[in-house]
Amino acid sequence: KTFRDQLQYFAMSGRLLYRRLLKKVLELPRERHDYYKHFVRQGFASHADEDDPERLQQIADRALKDASWVVSKYAAEAANESPPPPPM
Repeated sequence: KTFRDQLQYFAMSGRLLYRRLLKKVLELPRERHDYYKHFVRQGFASHADEDDPERLQQIADRALKDASWVVSKYAAEAANESPPPPPM
């Protein structure tokens, strides 16, 4: 693959990741949607110039892990349970 092909792949992957993270936001309480949508947008903006495929994969993996934790945290709070420990 050429470098241009790799960039197109990661651009598409980035859009899919963005969509997936926004769907996770919709699993949160409605009053938290704006905050976490903004948080996702800022995360993407801060890494917009990243072009190392390995680093992009690390960022994506961490973003998904963190999003799952946030959803679990709010679900536990809604069920009056103790929240899970944060991801490492």
